[in-house]
Amino acid sequence: MALIPNKYGHAALERAGQNIVKAAGADGITSRKDVKNAVKDLPATEAALTLQLFHFIERRDAGAGNRITKVDVDRAVEYAKVHLLDKYDLNENGFGVREIAKMSKLGKLAMEMAIELRKTGGIGEDPTALATAQLGQAIDRASRMPDGEVAMYMSEGDYPIEFLAAANPQNRALSLDSVFDLFGDTINQKYFDGEANLRGEYTVEISSAAETREGMQNLATPGDPTDDYDRNTSAAFGRVMGLLNENLSDVRAVRIGPKDEDGRMATDQGLYVELLIGKTRDGHLAGVSYGSVET
Repeated sequence: MALIPNKYGHAALERAGQNIVKAAGADGITSRKDVKNAVKDLPATEAALTLQLFHFIERRDAGAGNRITKVDVDRAVEYAKVHLLDKYDLNENGFGVREIAKMSKLGKLAMEMAIELRKTGGIGEDPTALATAQLGQAIDRASRMPDGEVAMYMSEGDYPIEFLAAANPQNRALSLDSVFDLFGDTINQKYFDGEANLRGEYTVEISSAAETREGMQNLATPGDPTDDYDRNTSAAFGRVMGLLNENLSDVRAVRIGPKDEDGRMATDQGLYVELLIGKTRDGHLAGVSYGSVET
């Protein structure tokens, strides 16, 4: 990971502070209820940082259960910049993996948000992330095996890893409805020949950020390092996972599969569609998909 300049961490804390201030009512005071309602429509990383900063302010300045003013927010943000971020940058050259690992939970969340801001150019600088079309081209190249064929996910059936993207003008969060609205037709044609009743017979599961990271790491790890095909496949998946991490915000693993009688996802019922989806710098939801057959 490239070093993250301090200014992005500072901007992340400032953004979270602004969210808390904006959540206040007419009296200029932000309650727990106010901030919980305010983060519902925020991207997951920004929401987590905003909530953590609010709890930090409660403990530090206002006391648990009390309400927060703009004065409390501004004071806490400036304190956090110095004592929770900057003190770990001993060389004054930005934050790397080792520095971030030593930080508190609030500091780590600020750095996660800082990385997202850097990808998207969120503080008025050129973004480091690729635009949607460029990302698709890069993923197509990265997914190729030495023989030029696209890497396959191996289960009880083999499916290639493929790029997909959808415009998201309303900035919708990932949910069952948004997944089916934005990707349903593509998924139906690609995996079910257009014949599946996705909304009637299928459901969606969305993994947490931690679960997603673990799953992406597993895809890039060969089950048998002595097997050339397995090793080359894992290497291709690793390259693709790297591109997703470097160019998408709030990547989440999404599984589409048949519903059980109780409405939950059934197990071992044939073909499941796996997605890794995040937000591109130009506002699309994009990532990759592959099929997994389980019986």
